[in-house]
Amino acid sequence: MNIPNYTIKTKDKLIKYWTTTLTTLDVFWKLWKEEYFTSLRERTQRELKSPRIVEKRVPHENEIVLLNEPEIPRGVWKLASIIKINRGWDGKIRSATIQLPNGKQIDRSINMLYPMEIDATEDKEEKVEEPIARRIRSAKKS
Repeated sequence: MNIPNYTIKTKDKLIKYWTTTLTTLDVFWKLWKEEYFTSLRERTQRELKSPRIVEKRVPHENEIVLLNEPEIPRGVWKLASIIKINRGWDGKIRSATIQLPNGKQIDRSINMLYPMEIDATEDKEEKVEEPIARRIRSAKKS
């Protein structure tokens, strides 16, 4: 696809340029949605067998996810935080209760949630390191 890089002087050229831009955006979004989001979903779903090597992990509470909403235009899906993991009768994870930015809590299938690889909470168990002077003194005494 060849995108012109010059000043547009006529209405027809502007419309053609705009159409080309929209086509390029659609191609980009299709690739993004089919490849990146699918890979994120595959890593999250434990039962999915993938031909590629993907990380299999269980979603956890306080994880930030992107909520797939097919009825909403692309690019405006909401971020949410997992509040609770819901398991089926067989003990496997089937859905999650998520909290939207407006505070509303809803249940969604794990298939509709894409992990964003960040947590809502930071690690609170940071190890406080002993000052270097004390470590050296205790090493000399030994």
